[in-house]
Amino acid sequence: MHQQIDKKKKLYFFLLLLVLLSTTNNTNIIVKTEKFFNIKKVSIHGLNDNLNQILRNKIDYILDKKIYLIDKNNLNQKINNFNFIKKFKVKKIFPSEIKIIINQSKILATTIKDGKNYFIGSNGKLIEKNLFKLDEKLPYVFGEFVNKDFKLIIKKIRSVGIDYKLFDSYYYYRNGRWDLKFKNNKIIKLPRNNLEEALSKAKALLENEETKHYKIIDLRMPNQVVLDND
Repeated sequence: MHQQIDKKKKLYFFLLLLVLLSTTNNTNIIVKTEKFFNIKKVSIHGLNDNLNQILRNKIDYILDKKIYLIDKNNLNQKINNFNFIKKFKVKKIFPSEIKIIINQSKILATTIKDGKNYFIGSNGKLIEKNLFKLDEKLPYVFGEFVNKDFKLIIKKIRSVGIDYKLFDSYYYYRNGRWDLKFKNNKIIKLPRNNLEEALSKAKALLENEETKHYKIIDLRMPNQVVLDND
């Protein structure tokens, strides 16, 4: 609240200064004051040089525009269109700078959509593979999933304390459920609902001396656990 009041005070001060200066008869001063609020700098924080330039190419249109006339919603939409961005914040720094702070989406997996290879970010969105060069082998995601499906399964996996880096692949089925395959070839067959409860059971079974040798943990049926080695 105090920050908003301070920002308004600064804006009023600069506008008042502009009005006072522009009422003089000195042409040079008038020209300078007209450009006082023109955006001279757009700073982007949180991206590598390549992604920084890709984003900058889309938003540099605001340079030399009046900072108080910039449509922040329109600018936010242009930034949000980039799938490699998870979160961001835009700050107007008067009189002439726009500062963009970005939380980049972490690459978690790979998949194919419409015959094209993509990375999948921690925001669940598809990211073109040519934007990143990664040496590590990432899990592959099969099936016709959407953003929220992948975000949800990753969230539930993390919530029960299973390391998602241990998975080799994820299989999403049309009925809305997942199979998770580990790098050691063990498989968890999950139900459509109550994912967190099912994953907690699977984790306990994987850590139990009497059951951790089983290759398949089938939790698809309510109140039933099937362990198998086939």
